[in-house]
Amino acid sequence: TSMASIMLAYADLVYFINPYVTLTGGMFLSPFGLYPERMHAPWMNKLPDAPAGMGNEQVIPETELGVQFRGGIPIWKIKVVYAMYVSNGPSMVDDTSKNAGKLMYDNLVDNNKNKALGGRWGIMPLPGNPSLEIGFFGQQARVGQDGTPHAGVQAMLYGADVTFHHYFRFIKGTIDMKGQHCKVSVDKVYYKANPLEIVNVPAEDVNLNDSTYRFNNTTELYFVMISYRPTASEHFLKNTEYVFRYDYLKEPAFARWNTSGSRITMGIEYWLDSRSAFKLAYQVGMSDNIFFKNQNMLMFQWVIAF
Repeated sequence: TSMASIMLAYADLVYFINPYVTLTGGMFLSPFGLYPERMHAPWMNKLPDAPAGMGNEQVIPETELGVQFRGGIPIWKIKVVYAMYVSNGPSMVDDTSKNAGKLMYDNLVDNNKNKALGGRWGIMPLPGNPSLEIGFFGQQARVGQDGTPHAGVQAMLYGADVTFHHYFRFIKGTIDMKGQHCKVSVDKVYYKANPLEIVNVPAEDVNLNDSTYRFNNTTELYFVMISYRPTASEHFLKNTEYVFRYDYLKEPAFARWNTSGSRITMGIEYWLDSRSAFKLAYQVGMSDNIFFKNQNMLMFQWVIAF
């Protein structure tokens, strides 16, 4: 026998209503900050891996299944961009596994009758110059499974981002800076657990009568990345880019899925063209959880986009 699988990242239909409004329907990239829309693809990301909480172990949404309105509006000499959407939103794990209380974003068949409401507003404050953009974003949704004790559990996700891209003559190159800060807050409720696995949880949050416990279910994460590319060079150096990133993930202290920690990543990238590059990076990871070791890692990636 043979097996095959298909992974669908996103697929949507786009209708341009007018120069200021575009309608999108389907599975689209989430406007939840910079990373999902502008950095998720390997050829967009200047380093071989994603910031903590934004890669394989998703803490924030990367795609949405729903409908979105977006566009840009000039106001005086500045520009405001916006995206507003209705989607299935995330679902919360409420079984007895170690992931109880964690949000999952592959909610293709909505686990409840509620829909998530979200959006992002960005402002380009420099008149006639799009090099600087500051954004604010958020999403609110009911995440509990209908017909369960957790059916009414709500989640609030929000944050801010900034991006700056500019050529400086005195350093004969281009500086690119990006940063994003997010918080994910879920109602504090009780979950089933083995009493032996929650011995460190405060007594007031443990119910031994039915083997349940609760915790403050708030996650915080952020990253700051800066790169320099000597674009004025006449030699091969103009195709190199030097990258530094600091990222931090703080998950709930008493969640059994807590993998909190910070990382420093330094790398060099050689651009073959605008959508293809070689990347070499070294990462130092520092865990906040005593059950996880600090990790140092050398990474290499060759990315080609068609």
